[in-house]
Amino acid sequence: MERYFPAGVVGALVEQDAVLLIPIRSAANGGHLLKHRNPQGDRSLLMREFLDGDPVPGVVGVDWDVARGALRVPLTG
Repeated sequence: MERYFPAGVVGALVEQDAVLLIPIRSAANGGHLLKHRNPQGDRSLLMREFLDGDPVPGVVGVDWDVARGALRVPLTG
């Protein structure tokens, strides 16, 4: 996670079928904080802050979009 989001802050771009999480260089620039979940360093983000409606909680697979420099989180299973 530190490799892609060294400041622990992301911008979120909501598309039809996914959310793109874009790294932000500093918390001073705004964005959404990636919160520490446990001592192993896992991070979490409350996506309800920027999604319409009530998203279904759960674990999904994600992938790094090299062309867009963002982590792609699918909204559908």
